Amino acid sequence: MTSATLLPTELAGAIQLSEIAQLSPAGVVSRTVLQTPEVRVVMFTFADGQELTSHTNRRRVLVHML
Repeated sequence: MTSATLLPTELAGAIQLSEIAQLSPAGVVSRTVLQTPEVRVVMFTFADGQELTSHTNRRRVLVHML
């Protein structure tokens, strides 16, 4: 994988989501937390009134909202 992730793929770890969240006053920010051949974990932050656009993917998706 060429993109940097917030968690190293070769080590178990934990991060404080409140410390890595990046906000944009007028949009959506996405950050890749972890990426392996089996899974990709992405953290999204949304400005007021923003939403995740629809898209298609053959993989299953899990959404967890905080």
